[in-house]
Amino acid sequence: VLPEPEDTTGVAPTQPELPRELVLSDVYPNPFNDRARFTYSIREAGWLNISLVDQMGRQVILLQDGHKNAGDYSGWLNSNSIPSGEYFLRLALNDKKVTKTVIILK
Repeated sequence: VLPEPEDTTGVAPTQPELPRELVLSDVYPNPFNDRARFTYSIREAGWLNISLVDQMGRQVILLQDGHKNAGDYSGWLNSNSIPSGEYFLRLALNDKKVTKTVIILK
């Protein structure tokens, strides 16, 4: 005779899910006039590029371009020299990319 299992629900316990390799939070506030904050997480070290691009894909601002260790980080967008419009905050780590829409209102 086999012993009765302790968990009789038939549902296996789940492991907490780790964030994907590259996570970018929403930009806050958005839309914004002067400054906005964003946070991001990377789960592996690598070459990180953070840039703001326009709707044509042209780089407007380069915020980061270099090696970054795994971890949680935050950054600021300063729109002093950027005209009103819709832009995209783009993070690229090694071969992975993530993008968020940013609205600048002056």
